[in-house]
Amino acid sequence: MKAKRIAGYVRVSHDEQKKYGYSVQAQIERIIRYAEETGSQLVEIYVDEGFTATKMKRPDLLRMLDNLHTFDILVFTRLDRFSRNVLQANKMVEVMEEYDVAIKSIEEEDIDTSTADGKFNFNLRVSLAQREAEKSGERIRSIFEFKIKNGQPISGNQPYGYAIETKDNKKTIVKDETLVPIIEDIFNYFAKHHTIRGTMTYINGKYDISKNYNCIHRVITSTEYYGLYEGNPNYYPPYITKEDFEKNQERVKANIKERKSSKTYLFTSLIKCPFCNCKMVGKHSKRKNKNGTVREYWGYICSNHQRNKICPSGKVINENYFLEYLLNNVEKLAKKHIAEIMEVKPAEQTDLPTNRINEILEEIDSLNYMFQKKRIDVKKYDREYEALERELANLQKETPKETDITILEEFLQSNWKEVYNSLDKENQRALWRNLIKEIKLDKDFKIDVDFL
Repeated sequence: MKAKRIAGYVRVSHDEQKKYGYSVQAQIERIIRYAEETGSQLVEIYVDEGFTATKMKRPDLLRMLDNLHTFDILVFTRLDRFSRNVLQANKMVEVMEEYDVAIKSIEEEDIDTSTADGKFNFNLRVSLAQREAEKSGERIRSIFEFKIKNGQPISGNQPYGYAIETKDNKKTIVKDETLVPIIEDIFNYFAKHHTIRGTMTYINGKYDISKNYNCIHRVITSTEYYGLYEGNPNYYPPYITKEDFEKNQERVKANIKERKSSKTYLFTSLIKCPFCNCKMVGKHSKRKNKNGTVREYWGYICSNHQRNKICPSGKVINENYFLEYLLNNVEKLAKKHIAEIMEVKPAEQTDLPTNRINEILEEIDSLNYMFQKKRIDVKKYDREYEALERELANLQKETPKETDITILEEFLQSNWKEVYNSLDKENQRALWRNLIKEIKLDKDFKIDVDFL
């Protein structure tokens, strides 16, 4: 058997390093040891040091997502190294599934997205991690809100054209005198010529600097430059009036050319290849007609065939093939699905132990509060938190997930075809993803649908 290709992901924030003693090197060593123990091929270890798990903008995380074709499993020591944001975590998993990449937590054996239980536990644990991060962040946000209300800087990084001045041990935000002529010139030139790119060219030439389009756009469109920040209208010393700012926004809107996405596929990650059971991915092509016009084709091809020709099926199936089938049959299929679920006898259904689950969540909140107030030490916190986490995971593992047909029922009761035709392609895609779990094909490419 061919060894599984794995990649490792390591993360630690400055606060975590300082507070809990988390170590990048310790995580790296654990991942290397895991690869040796499992006989896996370790392709690469991605490291983000000094970044929080609630944010997506982590350099090596983004680089890892660009390299999904190089490995089969992403490994980390604990889930909170990967993410503490439910929405972002699920978006990343969705992208990874398109490449048949699973995730694995070394210290949390029940988290493995290659299994149904593992996926469920993944969502549960991320929810808990997010909950903990949000509770910890409440105190920080209250401090920030106080500082903003009183005009105090909350960061050493300020918008272009501003600086921090310290007098009598008190920090205040002031205009950067060396940049005042440039900022004023940006606003004056744009007010006359109504072009951001033209303003950029003019400013760079006059002052011998190299500011990009985004920098100039940010200056013109940010409320900070007339003083407003997070509800405080006098937080920054203004460069322009609110009235002039609003006029500039109308000028910006007038010059924006509407761009429609050229890479939106309606059924991305929903379709399975009938030959290898791998996800099918979008494929776009253009063909020139004899009269000189160009026709665009949107279709799906097996990702295994696309990447490395492992799958024998290189057939590209037109997107309209799936769309026409669903538009004509989705109502009938949804009604059949609902009828089958309703036939399940009540005795066969198991009630969720919601009371104990809610009790555990409340206990975790209390534990976080006690720790933040320094009423318990780190060892006691870790010990009790891990015990509650294990109990919660076991409860969820033992309990079957109840099928919710509410969305399907609401869908059938609505004038969905009219609504669907009024949507852009991105929102049409979202509609199908809210209804459908998987689109299956047999080897004659006949369609079957599994609903969520």
